[in-house]
Amino acid sequence: FILSGFIIAYNYEEKLLEKITTKRTFWVARIARIYPLHLLTLLIAACIGGYVQYNDTTDWIKHFAASTFLLQPFFPSADYFFSFNSPSWSLGCEQLFYICLLIMLTGMHLTAEEQIKAYWYVNPITRLPDFFVGVLLYQFYRSIFNKKISYSTGTLLEIGVVILFFVFYFCAADIPKVYRYSCYYWLPVSLVILIFALQRGYISRLLSNRVLVIGGEISYSFYLIHLFIILTYLQMATLYQWH
Repeated sequence: FILSGFIIAYNYEEKLLEKITTKRTFWVARIARIYPLHLLTLLIAACIGGYVQYNDTTDWIKHFAASTFLLQPFFPSADYFFSFNSPSWSLGCEQLFYICLLIMLTGMHLTAEEQIKAYWYVNPITRLPDFFVGVLLYQFYRSIFNKKISYSTGTLLEIGVVILFFVFYFCAADIPKVYRYSCYYWLPVSLVILIFALQRGYISRLLSNRVLVIGGEISYSFYLIHLFIILTYLQMATLYQWH
């Protein structure tokens, strides 16, 4: 979500504020990215039974409708938020973030400058944490993008943030869930995104390989189908073990 906030701000913030692009163009691009694959995987899940449980046909329809319109994460029940293709819960969050970003940008544009802090800066609704950490991170990235960083310094920074991330990762088991599921990864993930976005070191150049870039571009598709692959593998492994 932090990366999503960073990328959306990187691609759209200035264009929307300066009216270089329209809200319609923004939504067409977002819907085109999310919905086709989401609907396809939802139908696959419905066909193969990738669903928690339901009481009757009416209950099934309610759950299917919630998943279709990406409303399932708003229901605090695993029968809803993990129904059908469970990874799609994150898309419901993304959809809300897009709406809030447009509301925030439009609202700030229409609000008198001396009132922006009162109506937007301290408003809990506009401070949706993870996504807007990414948006704010982009502001910082923009301010340091033209700073001179040598290749060796860039490489050391990239190695450093990778090590930092793994330190946080391996220590995570000892951190209470209330922090681990909220703000625990803000610092390491933000630094990884920021340092690698600058592309000043060896690792970032290595990751700029065309094959790896293509892999990154299709990773969203793999994310939405990875549960099907795992479940199929487990079923085949169980069947093989039984024989």
